[in-house]
Amino acid sequence: MTTTTPLVVNKKTRVLYKFLGDDSYKNLQTGVVGKLKSEDAVKYFSVPIRLNQMVMNNPSLIDFIELGLFNFYIMDDDMDNKSLFYAESKK
Repeated sequence: MTTTTPLVVNKKTRVLYKFLGDDSYKNLQTGVVGKLKSEDAVKYFSVPIRLNQMVMNNPSLIDFIELGLFNFYIMDDDMDNKSLFYAESKK
């Protein structure tokens, strides 16, 4: 993972993580921070390109995600929908 990729998604759980640099990642649902070697990160994470483009164009968007104002669900690769994510409102 590179430092230009602020968000990654767990391939199995579809949960968003924020890349903090120095092999550190923050789970955006729980707030837990942990370290994962780069070679292991490639096994567990994928990069939601559209979402990262949105965050790079509007960095404050990541603040909204971290605050829980938007709950992004990253869709599985085999789903028929071409969209990589959609937003659900918190209830």
